[in-house]
Amino acid sequence: MNDALTKSSMTEAKLGADRLRDLEAAVRRVFSESNFHDADMRTIARQAGMGFNTIYKYFGDKEGLLFYFVRRWQDELADRVREHTDGLSEPSEKLRKVFWSFLDFYGRNPDVGRILYLTLPMTTWMQNETFSQRDLTETILGLVREAQAAGQLRADIPASLALDVLHGMIHRAFTMGVYRGGTSDLRTKAAGLFDLFWNGVGVDRSAGPNNRNI
Repeated sequence: MNDALTKSSMTEAKLGADRLRDLEAAVRRVFSESNFHDADMRTIARQAGMGFNTIYKYFGDKEGLLFYFVRRWQDELADRVREHTDGLSEPSEKLRKVFWSFLDFYGRNPDVGRILYLTLPMTTWMQNETFSQRDLTETILGLVREAQAAGQLRADIPASLALDVLHGMIHRAFTMGVYRGGTSDLRTKAAGLFDLFWNGVGVDRSAGPNNRNI
């Protein structure tokens, strides 16, 4: 178990599942409804029904508190992706499920999406190790490479570039969903987004084996 997971498990054991759940609810509410710089620990403590000093003891400043839960949300999403792709054999269907898993997760947890895509300043996030989303990234990169090895995705582009395209499409879908009035229908966009992704980086067999989409 790595240091981050060890610390997370110890924190949960000391605080207890119920108190941690109340704290997460307060973090979701405050950070999704406030500007990042306006969110404060005392408001979170009050809404969670916990002492400010207790939160400070375990998490330090508000960045430490938020990134603790960012890591947990990333782990949950990575688990969802694996859960929905493990039983599939076709690489294209696995990647289709990746889009669905992301949009289903953010459709069910719009407050998390708001925090990650709208509230959390990118420069602040990039300085934290959670920005790499290591577990989730490796999971999806593995699926992209599997599709490349099967001759279904372009092998002349790095798998990391295909991953960037995928993340960019999901990010845009969520933020525009918020802008247009809601994210409850995000799942319905999964098929269309996947088709755009697949047609953009997939192998075009219509004109011979050496043809590639551009």
